Amino acid sequence: MLGTFTSIYKFLLNSLPLLIPALNLPTPKRLLLLSVGESSETPFLTHSEERSQGPNAERPTTMLRVPLKKRSARLSLSTNAQQVLIRKKTRRWHAALAGAIAGGLAILWEKRGRRGVIAQQLFVRGLQGSYNAYTTKRNIHVPHGDVLVFSLACGQILYAFLLRPDTLPRSYTTWIGEAAKVPKECVKMNLSLVRQGTFDPGDLDKITAFPDITSTNLTDLLTLRSKLLAPPSPTDPLEYFPNYAPCSAVHPALTHCSSVPLDRFFAVFKWMLPIYGALHFVPAVVFKRKAFTQDPGKVLVKAGLGSLRSSAFLGVFVVIYQST
Repeated sequence: MLGTFTSIYKFLLNSLPLLIPALNLPTPKRLLLLSVGESSETPFLTHSEERSQGPNAERPTTMLRVPLKKRSARLSLSTNAQQVLIRKKTRRWHAALAGAIAGGLAILWEKRGRRGVIAQQLFVRGLQGSYNAYTTKRNIHVPHGDVLVFSLACGQILYAFLLRPDTLPRSYTTWIGEAAKVPKECVKMNLSLVRQGTFDPGDLDKITAFPDITSTNLTDLLTLRSKLLAPPSPTDPLEYFPNYAPCSAVHPALTHCSSVPLDRFFAVFKWMLPIYGALHFVPAVVFKRKAFTQDPGKVLVKAGLGSLRSSAFLGVFVVIYQST
């Protein structure tokens, strides 16, 4: 797909300026400058003045100079055509049209299930590039704008993860669940409780079968199960039934909620450190060999700090989300 996109895009981008040249003609510029100060009088004699002075009259000694930046070489027809081909001007709409055609043809190589994901990513990148170009050109600066956009994106993604999982790719939903360290049965229980006010007892049974579940959490979940399956009594008032997954299902291996933040941080940090380590170390060593050869210690320390910082970021993210 990427090879098709690159080849078609480059071909169209180089062809459009030749097929559809610029319509606006260059403004005529004065090529000759007089060396007689700011005077606008011409140093040439008119025909009547030349006849009146005779053939032996003195001619003006003023010389005409052409600035270096105004001078141009006289090239042959083939060389001039080559210069036009090399120095052709590309318009903005040339790039937009070439990108649209190349992208539409290149994405046909992908499966139907992946086209939507790729289209979303490219659309977001396109919006980002357009916004950066617009704000840079007009000198617009939104204080902490990147933080605001990131916060809105995270809110939308996690809302979809909990309440609209059908809008996210299955692989992405699975990855978020692994990063959150929350049982997938708990996520299904929470969705059913919020949407329908009930849940599937089979999901609860799977959580109670975990080998590391604490006795307190097991008792809470079994009590919740008995409330769900018990027939309603016309005399006894209905007991409180939560419309969300209980804490005993969110962290079945931990009894107290105060113990969750620290446990989640180190679990996520340990899980992501090898991944972020590869993302930081491999490019630094493979693609920056010159810098690595000159000062390997600096490159390795920078990559190590980047790996720790990225892993800590995701750990803190999970802790804050689950704590609030």
